[in-house]
Amino acid sequence: MIKVVDNFLNQKDFLLLRDYLFDNNTPWFVRDTTIDGGDNITWFGHCFYIDNRPDNDMFDKLIPPVLDKLNVQSLMRVQCNLCLKSPEQKQSGWHYDTPSKNSTTSILYMNTNNGYTSFKDNTKVDCVENRMVIFPSSIEHCGVLSSDSEKRIVINFNYYG
Repeated sequence: MIKVVDNFLNQKDFLLLRDYLFDNNTPWFVRDTTIDGGDNITWFGHCFYIDNRPDNDMFDKLIPPVLDKLNVQSLMRVQCNLCLKSPEQKQSGWHYDTPSKNSTTSILYMNTNNGYTSFKDNTKVDCVENRMVIFPSSIEHCGVLSSDSEKRIVINFNYYG
């Protein structure tokens, strides 16, 4: 049910995406909670796709290789999350990325750090650069902040396959 793929993208495609997200000129927007109802974790968001349309000029240049590899039929959202280094590993609230229970969620890790994604069945997926975790959107999960890296960046893909 939960699938982990290391070295998901070829090196060229991954580096283009990573370099864009780690560039100091890339716009990030502050969010005051990771879940509805609040969990007191401030993070930054960068959206590539929402409301049935690209929300970013870089969408067509950076995202299609990921969508092709995931065999996406209908895209709902592509959202990047950036969390800054935390004094200790802190868990966000349990959540689903979308209310649609028959869709798929995939998370692409942009850098290696001691953060991870935790699932209710006790599965733990470490943040490893260019690792993709793929799972049904009906599986509740949470992110765990990094305490050993200045930034933890992941990209969430929500779609129908």
